[in-house]
Amino acid sequence: MAKRRPAGSKPAPPKMPAATKKGRPTKRRNPEQTAADLSERFHGRPVKRITDIESTTREYAELTDLGKLVSLVVQPYNGPRVQLDFKGVRLCSSPDGGQLFFEGGDQALDLEVLKLNKYLPKAYLDVGLVEKVVYATKRPAYGYAEWHHEFGEDGGELPTLAYDVLNEEIKLIGGSYQTGEWIEN
Repeated sequence: MAKRRPAGSKPAPPKMPAATKKGRPTKRRNPEQTAADLSERFHGRPVKRITDIESTTREYAELTDLGKLVSLVVQPYNGPRVQLDFKGVRLCSSPDGGQLFFEGGDQALDLEVLKLNKYLPKAYLDVGLVEKVVYATKRPAYGYAEWHHEFGEDGGELPTLAYDVLNEEIKLIGGSYQTGEWIEN
């Protein structure tokens, strides 16, 4: 079982590389000022007030740990099929088996290789359709092994891979798979 961040807790802020000019760090703009600048451009008038908005995020309290994520085979919408390899990422499932999650490890994607950098700046990107997941786990009857699951193998719908650019996390959206004794669809 994998634990999630407590509800209401915030992830660490994204690491932003310092821009340099002739070897000296440049000053960063205040995010509120950047938001105010865009608001003024959008509305065509100066900002009258800044409003703080609170939102609630619901998450599963617990996840089922299925094993170590080895790779995903993805068909991007704008390029050739790619195999994405991962280190330290756990493949998990919701307790009801209806949703797969990727937890921990290095989930960063090379957006230039995937030809997705042209869509930046964006907070979320649609990477493409996931055709296969490869994960490693130990099963009593088989020992420790890598398992390959082809999504849509029984005529089901393929899930979509989404990417959270700010948090460098991958998400699986949709698809007709279900997790039980195996991942099936």
